[in-house]
Amino acid sequence: MRSAFSFPCLLGCLALCLGESNAWAAAGKSAKAERAVLQARPDDERMLLECGFRTWDLLLEWVSDNTKMPLVTGAALPEGAVWIGLPATPEYEGVRVSTLETIDYLNERLRPFALLLIRRDGCLTVVSSDTAVDPRFLPYVSPAELFQRGRSEKVRLILPLESARPVDVAGRLNTLLGPQSSVTPLQSTRGLLLIGPAGELQRAVELVLFLDR
Repeated sequence: MRSAFSFPCLLGCLALCLGESNAWAAAGKSAKAERAVLQARPDDERMLLECGFRTWDLLLEWVSDNTKMPLVTGAALPEGAVWIGLPATPEYEGVRVSTLETIDYLNERLRPFALLLIRRDGCLTVVSSDTAVDPRFLPYVSPAELFQRGRSEKVRLILPLESARPVDVAGRLNTLLGPQSSVTPLQSTRGLLLIGPAGELQRAVELVLFLDR
């Protein structure tokens, strides 16, 4: 049975914001309709959250087993164990969490070690967040798929435009996006290439939908 639990702050470390996004109607097959469908997050197979101390290698092995995505060796993992758990109250018994909730939580715990867990096409890997992540490691997602990713997940997105000039929209987005994100105008194809955490790019897509009306 699906729990109503939305992965609240685990021991005060993280408060996930899974609020509802604005819903745009789907109409036709135009690029604008494709961008406007901000679908609800998928009901992927949810993982049973088991409390306790775990080493990072065992913790990521648990995530890999549950997501059926192999873990590709990347940056060295932190030493020692990390506590995974929830308040010991009845409403949290048997709680299951989704893939995007799990990745967001782990990335919050990995942040002090300057590490980032990335969900690539078919595998997971941990990279250093001290330096720019090679874009080739990042998956391409569609505008709809963007809203099915954890807010901390780094992705690439090509966003077509219908009426606005790419260079103008890119200039507006540069004032919104943080240092971990970038936007490149694609003049020849009338679009934008966005790279960064899905949470930031979600806000960028909402702004583009407003500017490109």
